[in-house]
Amino acid sequence: MTTILNSPTGLQSTGKHVKALFGAVLPHVAAEEDQRHPVALTKLHLEVSDGELRLIGTDRYTLAVVRWPLTAAVRSFATRFSVATGRISKIIADLEDDASVDMRIKKTKLIITAGETTWVVPGMTGAPIDPPWRRSLGKYLSPADVPVGRILIDPKFLARLESAKALLKPETPVAFHLRGENKPVIVTLGTVFLALVMPIRELGADKDLLPTRPLDGWFDLVDEEN
Repeated sequence: MTTILNSPTGLQSTGKHVKALFGAVLPHVAAEEDQRHPVALTKLHLEVSDGELRLIGTDRYTLAVVRWPLTAAVRSFATRFSVATGRISKIIADLEDDASVDMRIKKTKLIITAGETTWVVPGMTGAPIDPPWRRSLGKYLSPADVPVGRILIDPKFLARLESAKALLKPETPVAFHLRGENKPVIVTLGTVFLALVMPIRELGADKDLLPTRPLDGWFDLVDEEN
């Protein structure tokens, strides 16, 4: 595939995978039409460092970070900028799952090519565009207070809980009650709904898919700017 604008840094993949990368973060970005949020929270933040792509989104209520190795990269190349989420959403909606996609990252520009179609997404930099996401991660993530246990949950089971929200006011919180690593998560909505979500037992999990120390790499990411 032709390298777009001779950019040395990028990712060659499928439409399905590119949609998965952005789709994992977009739900965590604040809606642009919501004027209550600072502009930084209404953009999708993109970084490249050490041959790795990072995508970050937050609306203060949730924060998500995706890290993925680039297929073509110059280790010394690094950049950070934010892009409009509406533009990205439109692009990934138009991508076919089986399309061959060439995604290139310039200093302040994202270029995505699939077949004969090329999208150029300009980036925005500097305050107030950059969200302080490392500060947020660092506030809650440190080796000193890593929990001794963990619960493995398949997200598809959590999605089943969404329909219960219709029972009460939309702002009613769902409560998750943890009873141990191998016991079900008890979920309640007020006093009118209860569900059990069974965990995946670590003994039966695919060890190749379950890192022994999954948080270690994230500690390094938080400290990277320092």
